[in-house]
Amino acid sequence: MNTRITRLEEWSRLSEDRFGRIEDKLDRVLERLGTMPTRADLTTWTLTGVAIAFAVVALIVGGVVGGLDWIKIH
Repeated sequence: MNTRITRLEEWSRLSEDRFGRIEDKLDRVLERLGTMPTRADLTTWTLTGVAIAFAVVALIVGGVVGGLDWIKIH
């Protein structure tokens, strides 16, 4: 009986150590998740990038059309 109790006590101590390590790892994962962008952030960044791309294309096309018109007049 004492052997069983000793083994259970050892198992309990080891389990506490393991759970402590798991809790530490979980805390680190939660810290990293707190710094990661959310889906809303990614959507906003994507839409901003698309809007900037359209603006750049509009400026380039406007410049080409304006330049050709200027050449045609002169």
